[in-house]
Amino acid sequence: MATAGIDDVYVGLNDGYALGKQLGVPYGLPVWLGVGLFGLWPLALPLPVKLTMRVGRPIHGAPLARQA
Repeated sequence: MATAGIDDVYVGLNDGYALGKQLGVPYGLPVWLGVGLFGLWPLALPLPVKLTMRVGRPIHGAPLARQA
């Protein structure tokens, strides 16, 4: 499944990976700040944007795991 337009649902205020690294967050996890309707993520509603979704055939991982 893929979604086009999802990056516009919230307005990002920073580079989450860089801030996570500066704060010493384990496993390289991002610390992301964003703005939506009426406030900051995750408490704000998403912005009203057009999302286009595509659903494809399932990708089975077992054959790929055997090759590795």
